[in-house]
Amino acid sequence: MRKKQLLKDFKSSDQSIKSIVNISADFLINNQIKNGRNETEWYLQKLYQCNSISLYNLKNQSINQDILNQMTDFLVKRLNKIPFQYLIGYAPFYGRDYIVNS
Repeated sequence: MRKKQLLKDFKSSDQSIKSIVNISADFLINNQIKNGRNETEWYLQKLYQCNSISLYNLKNQSINQDILNQMTDFLVKRLNKIPFQYLIGYAPFYGRDYIVNS
């Protein structure tokens, strides 16, 4: 049910990166994931292989369908309480990235 609503929200938006970040962050926050905005931005940084400044510069760029599908999967998994670090495959700790999985 929530996935269908999320897909509907994505389709009704202008599908810019900025719009997808806002919809995704609101979705996570409304589902008791307090760090929703950061997680959304970090996940998009991983997908686009960029840093936060580069992602900000891309904010008006239209998001392609493949990235949109990956975002939807990410949000559904987070909704099912899968830890963020499992989804991106690593966790930073004291300046180093450590591989993590279930």
